[in-house]
Amino acid sequence: MANFSSLELHQALEKAFGYRYFRPHQEEIIQAILGDRHVFIELATGAGKSLCYQLPALLGTGLSVVISPLMALMHDQVAALHFNGINAAYWDSSLSATEKEKLRGSLQQEGLRLLYISPERFKDRSFTSLLQKVKLERFIIDEAHCISQWGHDFRQEYLNLSVLSKLFPNTPRIALTATADALTRQDIIRALNLTSPIIFRHSHPNKNLHRFFIPRHHAKTQLLRFLKSRARNECGLIYCGSRYESEKIANFLRTLGYSSFCYHAGLSHQERQNAQYAFYQAKKGIMVATTAFGLGIDKSNIRFVAHFGLPSSLEQYLQGEGRAGRDGKGAISWLCFGLNDYVILNERIKNSDLAIEQKQRRLKKLRAMLYFCDHPDPVFLHHYFTHEEPAKLVPPKKGIDHQQGVLQILSLIYYTDQEASIKEIIQILRGEENSVLDRFNLHKNRLFAIGAHRSQRYWRSLLRHMIGRDLVEVSNYYQLLRFTRAGLAFLRDKPDFFADLSIKEEHYPPPLTIESERERKLQEALYTLREHLIEKQGMAVGYLLEPNLIQAIVRKKARNFQELSEIEGFNDAKLKLFGNEVVRLSQEIMALTPEEQFLQPT
Repeated sequence: MANFSSLELHQALEKAFGYRYFRPHQEEIIQAILGDRHVFIELATGAGKSLCYQLPALLGTGLSVVISPLMALMHDQVAALHFNGINAAYWDSSLSATEKEKLRGSLQQEGLRLLYISPERFKDRSFTSLLQKVKLERFIIDEAHCISQWGHDFRQEYLNLSVLSKLFPNTPRIALTATADALTRQDIIRALNLTSPIIFRHSHPNKNLHRFFIPRHHAKTQLLRFLKSRARNECGLIYCGSRYESEKIANFLRTLGYSSFCYHAGLSHQERQNAQYAFYQAKKGIMVATTAFGLGIDKSNIRFVAHFGLPSSLEQYLQGEGRAGRDGKGAISWLCFGLNDYVILNERIKNSDLAIEQKQRRLKKLRAMLYFCDHPDPVFLHHYFTHEEPAKLVPPKKGIDHQQGVLQILSLIYYTDQEASIKEIIQILRGEENSVLDRFNLHKNRLFAIGAHRSQRYWRSLLRHMIGRDLVEVSNYYQLLRFTRAGLAFLRDKPDFFADLSIKEEHYPPPLTIESERERKLQEALYTLREHLIEKQGMAVGYLLEPNLIQAIVRKKARNFQELSEIEGFNDAKLKLFGNEVVRLSQEIMALTPEEQFLQPT
């Protein structure tokens, strides 16, 4: 066990990586890893997980083995480490016999500090035998959620890692992930046999992100409206639900003059690699991809992540949006979703080869994702990741009470013996003829045409909310609507059902535009002020001095209380809380030079 003071760690950080300060939680995690304990680390995407194990490896005298599913990114990380003068290597199928022999020599000479490998490597007995002869300091299991069958991205090859505790019982194991609910976390700890681990859980997403959840209605138009609100010189990432859709959207954007890239599993390895590197190097442009693109992305200037469809879980959603705004500047998470997205993913899960228990788990995750889109409540999000049982779906009473509409849908499901589809239920409510009417003799039923004054969009939106709150479920064939226990209880007890189904015009924050060196300095100073305020008074202050307001202050160049009060969103409470400091910074940084003062009109 090596003991390093905070000063020594900061000196090593600056010398090796050029940073003067650690990001939140990094130093305490590094100290735990240096203490030779098993450690479980859950840090949000973009929070700096890699440095948490790279710095301890640099300070050690043995080898740290990093296990990752991302071959292409292994190469990039090793190249970056070499650039910083750190002795690291990777071992994968791309190496020639000569290169492997040379690497064996480096391992035996004990000069190597970091070795990156894929989990499949542990099938190779000669490789594990080689490691047993080396001075090992620790194993780092990156993307550790891949080992859990309860996780959102289970990978069979990660099961090979169960041998670590048997072959290397005295070597500490470090598990890293960005998102893991309670059950997945327990499964990771069990599968890797992390006895009495130190656990770090700081998976809150980037606080500089603006979230937008857009109910789908003419989705292409909605996407285009969003993109038009962004600067053409921004980098962005759009996730699509299928290979076909990702190619279609990428081509659509090219016809509009956008620089766009496409990435999905159907492309050849070379095509994917070319698209990935082109996007990494681009100062502007949009990557359109399926979820095949994502793990390990480290591109700091992504200004927005757009999900063009419903993600299959909150874990997938948070990992995706976490790729925006890694530079600490304002960024946008945009999600366009609809009932059809849910239906398709629901069918895909139910018709899969997964075990029944796993299907049920995936379906719960999908429903939680749908619920969060309509009710983006941070309390619900916190409960989701800290409790095994899902939170009670009781959203705040916003919007209008749609109790009667809900009861009409549930009653009609009852009268049709749960044998009517989404489309057929809506048709009957709107007074439209279909075969179900004759089959169940519903022409004279009071529910026939009771909702004729409501649009199809209204009924689909209400059904989406009902599914999210677990009042009904959809069958895997023909989209038949079925009761849940909660739905039957609603039919019996008739509680209220508040929901906001109104159509709103979204107002997106302006793109980041810095026109002068002084404006750039003012923006940086305001973000530093925000960080200090959060540190002293909590995250609530961060929501007051949020990125959009910082941009407005920079544009306004406000140098007194009157000018601050003219900025939209700047109220008396904010003036009292941090107005003096904002004015001081603006006056200092934006002060005119004597020449500029002379040139000012009189």
